[in-house]
Amino acid sequence: MPVGFHLGFIVLPEGLVERFVGMAEAVGHAPSALEQRALARFVADGHYDRYLRRVRGALAERKEVLEQALRRHFGQSIVVAPADAGMHLVVTLDPRLGSATSIAERARQAGVGVATVDRFRMTPGTDRQLVLFYSTLPVERIRDAVGRLARALSDPAETKPRAAVAGAGGGGFGMLGRSVKAPSSQ
Repeated sequence: MPVGFHLGFIVLPEGLVERFVGMAEAVGHAPSALEQRALARFVADGHYDRYLRRVRGALAERKEVLEQALRRHFGQSIVVAPADAGMHLVVTLDPRLGSATSIAERARQAGVGVATVDRFRMTPGTDRQLVLFYSTLPVERIRDAVGRLARALSDPAETKPRAAVAGAGGGGFGMLGRSVKAPSSQ
């Protein structure tokens, strides 16, 4: 369910429904009855299933394009973790490329947002893995972002400061290739 809906649903045994409704009311922020009815109708009429099929197809294509671009640009210097589902890939880096933290910074300077796996860990890791999010990017942007990332890692001139990466600051996750163009100097 898209986060922006601020709705969700859960399938429960009949005996647990009242208990969960009580917990939801105690937490607050319940969606309106109208929104809940609209969602129920959306699901019952099969629209949610159609939406999921469309999203799965788009995500599968983006994942395949990302994997191909990574193989093309990085070859054996990275290992992509197997993923049958999801909206991101985890990549393990050859130590010769540098730490994930340094690569994430060089990527940011090149206008490509990536996240280190360590950002999601409670205990320190090896600093050798990146998370590449691809769910919101068109196929062309994925190819471009991987190319920019490869250039940034191979050419120090590619890491000169650029415009900020949208979504990568503060607590954001840093979406792969989601960059803001610098204003023209006219």
